[in-house]
Formats: sequence, C-alpha cells, structure tokens
Amino acid sequence: VGGHPVAVVTGVTVRDTNHVFSHTAIDDEAVTDQARSVLEDIPVRAIKVGFVGSPANLAAIAELASDYPDIPIVSYMPDLSWWQGDGLEEYLDAFQSLVMRQTAVLVGNHGTLSRWLLPDWKHSKAPTARDIAKAAEYAKANFGL
Repeated sequence: VGGHPVAVVTGVTVRDTNHVFSHTAIDDEAVTDQARSVLEDIPVRAIKVGFVGSPANLAAIAELASDYPDIPIVSYMPDLSWWQGDGLEEYLDAFQSLVMRQTAVLVGNHGTLSRWLLPDWKHSKAPTARDIAKAAEYAKANFGL
C-alpha cells in the first residue's frame, strides 16, 4: 500500500520470549539524530512511539514531534510489569507530561494503562478497556495531556 516502516533505535532490551531481564537506553542525541535524518529525507505519515527506554528519550521525541505538528503520533504503552525499582514512575510521568499531549491514538497493555491512568481504582473488577479510554480522555481534556 506504499507504506514503509522506518525504525529509530532507542535502546537495547535483553529478553527471551517470556521475560525482560534488562534494558539500556541509547543516548537521546543519537535518537534525535536518527529521527531527524528520516524526517528530513522521506515523507512521514505517522510517528509510532513505543517503549523508548528513558525520560531523556521521551523528551527528545516530544521535541521532535513539536517540530512536525501535522504528523500524528500513535503511542503504544507496552507491558512494563518487568520494570522493578527506580525509574518506572519517572518514565510514566515523563510520558504523560511530554508525549501524551501530542498523542493522537493511545494503545497498549491493559495492565500498564490501568495502573498508569487509573492508579486509585478501588472496584472489585479490573477496569475495562472503556474505563481506560475514559480515563485517557479525561486526562487529556482536564490536564492538557
């Protein structure tokens, strides 16, 4: 159909088919250089943002995206249950404050999106996809996200 995906490397993940053991983020300047090379060379119809490894990389992507406001962003929030300890909340906060406000379409892992968008969920049943979508819509409308 004439579409060609182009990858920008943002990190290296050590994993098998069931478990992520660790990740190392690529320097944010290298991410920016890769992305600018593509954006200045070919027509880009959408930017897909998945797990990019660090808040610095999220900031770099948000800055790049602001230079190309007509290109929609599809954000994918993966399963981050493997990420234990420091860094996860900082990453989610950076995603919310930097990338979410520019996101046209948000998709992702149910558990991660639930934990992130509905942290105070107290019901006996897990939130539905509709509950998560409403929370995302509310956050975008009321917090400038």
